[in-house]
Amino acid sequence: MQYDTVAEIPGGDKKDEVVMLGAHLDSWHAGTGATDNGAGTIVMMEAVRILKALDIKPRRTIRIGLWRAKSKDLLGSQGYVEHHFGARHTHG
Repeated sequence: MQYDTVAEIPGGDKKDEVVMLGAHLDSWHAGTGATDNGAGTIVMMEAVRILKALDIKPRRTIRIGLWRAKSKDLLGSQGYVEHHFGARHTHG
C-alpha cells in the first residue's frame, strides 16, 4: 500500500485544463533519499507557495502531485494516471 499527496489551485475560465507539477516522496534503501526525494518535492511546493504568495489567479487549474512508490514500478504517478485518465496500452 502507498499514499500520494495531491493538491491544487483552482483555475478560472479554463479550470478544466490542468497544469500538472510532480515529484516523488518515496525513499529507496540504497539511495541517499534526502537529495533525491527532497529536492523535487521542495521545488514543486515552492512553486505553488510563490503562486499563492503573489495571489495569482490562474486561468487553468494548477495541480501538484507528490508521489510515493516512484522507485517501485511508478505506482504513484502511474496509478494516478490510470485511475483518472486511463491505462497506457502497449503493442506486443
